[in-house]
Amino acid sequence: MLNETPAVLRLNLNIRDKHLLTIDVNIKDNSVDVVYVDSENLNYEKLSDGQELIHPKYNDWVKILLRTARAAAKK
Repeated sequence: MLNETPAVLRLNLNIRDKHLLTIDVNIKDNSVDVVYVDSENLNYEKLSDGQELIHPKYNDWVKILLRTARAAAKK
């Protein structure tokens, strides 16, 4: 039976005491959704047309958070 109740993990990454990234990871059934929550010094901006802009390394840092969370879950 699949889990119909989603689990939410709030993950934070501090990069060299210069940047801070906070995301939520929503896990339900076999899907994982990453949701931006907040950041400091990542130049996040939501434009009037709805487009969102952020630091070019954002996706790399999200991958680090997900890899770390996966490794911790296996322990």
